[in-house]
Amino acid sequence: MKFSQIDADDNWEVEVSFGSNGDDFHDPVIVKSTVHGGRFAVVRQIADAAPDRGAVFSEIIDNYFSTVITGGAAVNPAEKVSTTWGNLKAQAIK
Repeated sequence: MKFSQIDADDNWEVEVSFGSNGDDFHDPVIVKSTVHGGRFAVVRQIADAAPDRGAVFSEIIDNYFSTVITGGAAVNPAEKVSTTWGNLKAQAIK
């Protein structure tokens, strides 16, 4: 992903770059929306096969998202989507 492309758009910013060719190309990289906070990851964006792509995603999830994004906190089961959906359905049945 070219850093200059992200930098030129006020709606997006590079949150973290895990690798760079020392120039304008960053991969893997996490890009974050400055509008709503959504993120996307670019990993091994190459034309050839990238057999380690899954392992790289796993490392990013385990070592970045699990601590930086969630703050290292465990998920509260009462706030899970399935629990919320079940509660809504139960209210609708009454």
